[in-house]
Amino acid sequence: MGRVSVSALVVLLFLSIAGCGGDDVSRTYSVDEVLRAFSVARYPLVEKPPPAGTAAAAEGTYLVPKKSAPLVVVVGTDQGADEAWPGYISVGGDEDSLTARRANVVAISDGGLTSRAKARVRSAMNELPDRGHTVDVLEDR
Repeated sequence: MGRVSVSALVVLLFLSIAGCGGDDVSRTYSVDEVLRAFSVARYPLVEKPPPAGTAAAAEGTYLVPKKSAPLVVVVGTDQGADEAWPGYISVGGDEDSLTARRANVVAISDGGLTSRAKARVRSAMNELPDRGHTVDVLEDR
């Protein structure tokens, strides 16, 4: 599998969100809930503006680790995540990457995370309140 950059994967997510066309702006998980879950897992995040040229900046929120690390967590709409997830599946993952989803939250790293950091990201995704959505980790498939 070819390596795909985190930015390219995030743009894929947001292009899909931009194409939603619906008025559904409700979020299964809020940005505050995601920040809290990652903080509990000892992997604090901060909000970051989306990369230049991302068409749907208003459709979701980018979160990145406080300490520099190759990870982006996107909190978007349920529908946007539903539409983007098959794209991640088709690209696939490898042992260096981590791509996890829980409802409207997608965490993406295409390499460079330590095994400890990956474990914390997984823990944070599991820390989100149980609302009937499981954590889907692409690399576990």
